[in-house]
Amino acid sequence: MNLIKFNGNNSILPNLFEGELTYLYIINSIACFFVSIFAIRNFYYGNYLLAITLSSYVICSAFTTYQLRKHRAQQSQINLCVTILLFALYLTVFNWGVSAVNWFYPVVIALVFILPPKTSVICNVLVLIGISWITFEALPFIESFRLTFSLFLSMLISYLVGAHVTKLHRVLQHESISDPLTGALNRRQLDQHLTQCKESYNNHKIPASLLMIDIDHFKSINDTYGHDVGDDVIVGLVKLIKAYCRPDDLLFRIGGEEFILLLPNTSLDNAVNVANKLTAQLKAEPLIEQSVVTVSIGVAQTRDEADSNTSWLKSADELMYQAKLTGRDRVCYDS
Repeated sequence: MNLIKFNGNNSILPNLFEGELTYLYIINSIACFFVSIFAIRNFYYGNYLLAITLSSYVICSAFTTYQLRKHRAQQSQINLCVTILLFALYLTVFNWGVSAVNWFYPVVIALVFILPPKTSVICNVLVLIGISWITFEALPFIESFRLTFSLFLSMLISYLVGAHVTKLHRVLQHESISDPLTGALNRRQLDQHLTQCKESYNNHKIPASLLMIDIDHFKSINDTYGHDVGDDVIVGLVKLIKAYCRPDDLLFRIGGEEFILLLPNTSLDNAVNVANKLTAQLKAEPLIEQSVVTVSIGVAQTRDEADSNTSWLKSADELMYQAKLTGRDRVCYDS
């Protein structure tokens, strides 16, 4: 079942309306209102097939919009709406003449935004071929060429705008969840991932551990070498940590020199081993020439089903401060 998710994987439209679905409902309601009037008009003039097709589109579109609102819509439902609409447009041209071709302009633009890229290209190419055939049969060559070429330009501009919107959305989305200096995730994402790990433990007893990591004497590093070197130390530490991470491990920067490494499906013993390897590697690969940068790490594993994310973080934080108080450059964990 291909559910529509508002993350940009299916079409450009979700990116445009993410968080502002009310606008989408208003646009669709207005469109359905005018299509309904056109359906009634065709019933009056005896164009029953066109009227039934338009009515079917209104019903299908309204239902799909409702499903979108409930986050249960499937791509196949949108595809069905598009198919009915295109059939209705061709019937409109057949019943009302070539002048009805103008209705294809807003539709081909809409297809770019409501369908997945490959599907929209196929649909628009078929539309362009159909319109070319209709207009070349009914109009002089120059007039037909002008209509077809302007329709093609409308499609092309829509795809260029859509591609730019998608790229911009991805950039903004990345910036909203990551630290600009290091590329690590920021604190906004932390609670969501902690909750997922807690649910895995509560439901399936899959352990997860987190490492609270703090750079030792970071203020002295800034005072001695300057803030640029301090930034280099932070970036270098993140690179070193990521080199030891699995694809599922998540690194968060939660403060100036403070990080959390979340290790899903990891026992306390394995997490402690990871922490010890990190501290050892920092000595083997100094982040500053002729000086050793060390870290203090607190390691905590999710255990009690009643524990909250806050208590889990607090446990790791207290263990990290215990490492600080007992001499720094060490790993503390709750055995």
